[in-house]
Amino acid sequence: MTQAMRQMPAMRMPDASDPAALFDGLSLFDLRSDITENGNAVEITVELPGMDVSDVHVAVEGGSIVVRGEKRCERKRRDDDVHHVERRYGHFTRSFPIPAAVDVDRVEAGFDKGILTIVMPKAAAAEREERPIEIKKAA
Repeated sequence: MTQAMRQMPAMRMPDASDPAALFDGLSLFDLRSDITENGNAVEITVELPGMDVSDVHVAVEGGSIVVRGEKRCERKRRDDDVHHVERRYGHFTRSFPIPAAVDVDRVEAGFDKGILTIVMPKAAAAEREERPIEIKKAA
């Protein structure tokens, strides 16, 4: 399972230094995440600093966990002159492939202090057991 997780590509949004990103409809917002696994679950942790839970949406779509949201600009006064901006704002979307061993009906998400945690419990051990398949010789 660990090997499979490392080989699965996760959709990433382009880096802000990529000018093509301005034309392909994708967000410049780059979500940072960790994916870990133990005997019972696969866990995705996503950093969303400065965001509120109401601005984040998590869903199972097809064979992926999809995280969507919007980080809004916090400028207090519109008449301020802006000299330099490094923080990113706007809409974002990030997809994570769901491993085959996960029980999709039991996926849960929590949000605390700007950290989104998605827990994907594994299916019962009996459902994950390897089962040999007989190979029949062609006639």
